[in-house]
Amino acid sequence: MLAIRKLISNIVYYSGLNYIFWKLKNKHILILAYHRVLNLDDRFKLDPTLVSTSVSNFKKQMEYLSRNYNVISIDQFYSKIGSPKKNSVIITFDDGYIDNYTNAYPILKKYNLPATIYLSTNAVDNKEILWWDKVSFMIQNTKESSLILPGYKNYDLKNKSKALRRIVKDLKELKEEKKNLLIKDMEKILEVKVKRAQNLFLSWNQINEMKKNKISFGAHTVSHPILTNISGAKAEKEIVNSKKLIEKRIKSKVSHFSYPNGHESDFNNHIINILKKNNFTTSVTYIPGWNKKSTNPYKLNRIFVRYEDDMILFKNKLIGLDIIFGKIYRFFVKNKRKK
Repeated sequence: MLAIRKLISNIVYYSGLNYIFWKLKNKHILILAYHRVLNLDDRFKLDPTLVSTSVSNFKKQMEYLSRNYNVISIDQFYSKIGSPKKNSVIITFDDGYIDNYTNAYPILKKYNLPATIYLSTNAVDNKEILWWDKVSFMIQNTKESSLILPGYKNYDLKNKSKALRRIVKDLKELKEEKKNLLIKDMEKILEVKVKRAQNLFLSWNQINEMKKNKISFGAHTVSHPILTNISGAKAEKEIVNSKKLIEKRIKSKVSHFSYPNGHESDFNNHIINILKKNNFTTSVTYIPGWNKKSTNPYKLNRIFVRYEDDMILFKNKLIGLDIIFGKIYRFFVKNKRKK
C-alpha cells in the first residue's frame, strides 16, 4: 500500500499537479493529526504506529507550512470557517506524550505556529500507560513465541510487528471491560510486567508553559476508551471528568474534544449531545476530509501524518491526496462488509 501511495504521490508532484492545486488556494480547512514526534530505533518498545514523524521531518514539515500555508488554531475555527483565508491548516496532537513538549514544541515555537493538544488525563495526571503501549511493550519484551488468550484468540508472535497490529485491531473491537481483562491476562501469560512511566507524558508545568506560547489544549477522555464501547453514563464521565481536570489545571475553559480512535463507529449522536451539553464547541475525528462552512463542528475531519511520509507525501496531503485515498479505502471496506 505504501509503495502505491508513493508512486501516485510522485506522479502528482512531479507532473506539477501539486503546484497547480496549491496555487488555486483551497478555501476549505485541513486539520493535521499527529501523536508523537521522535526518532524511532531498535530500542523503542512502545507502539511505533503512534509515532507520526521524526524530529527532522517534523521540522521540515513545519518550516514548509510556515512559508506556504495559513496555519490557524482550533480556537479560530469558527471565525475562519465562514470566510476562511485560503490554504488554511490546523495542527493537532492526541494523547499528551512528552515529546510534544521536548521535540515538537520548540519547532512550533521557532516558526510561531499554533497547535492544539488533546489530553488523555489519566496518562498526564497519573502517568498511566495507554493500553496500546502496554500491549506493545509486552509483545516486544516477551520470550513467548505465541499468545493464547483463553476463550478468545491465539496469536503467533514470531513476527512481532505483524502480531501487534493484529492484536491492537482486535482489541479495539471489544467492549472496554473485556479488552482490559484480556490485557491483564496478557501480562500474566507473557510474563512481562508493565509499570507506570514517569517520563512518557506531559507534566502540567509543561502544559502551562506551552499554553503561554500558542499551544491550546482539548479533552481526549480520562482513560481513552472508544466511547461506543462503554455505556452512555460511563462515556459522559470520561468526557466531563477530563474536561474538568484540564480546566482546573490550566485555569482556562476547555471547548474542544477529540474522539478516541475517531472513526465513524466510535461516536454517535448521544456522544455529540453530551459534548453540546457540556459546552464543547468542536470535536475532531479521524475521518479524512476537508472542513468547510457546512461541516458539522462535532464531526471535524482530520488527516493522519505518518512516520513513513516523506516531504512529497506530506505536500500532497496538504492538497487533499490522502482524502481521495481515504474515500477509496472506505468504499472498499464498506463493500467488503456488505458481502
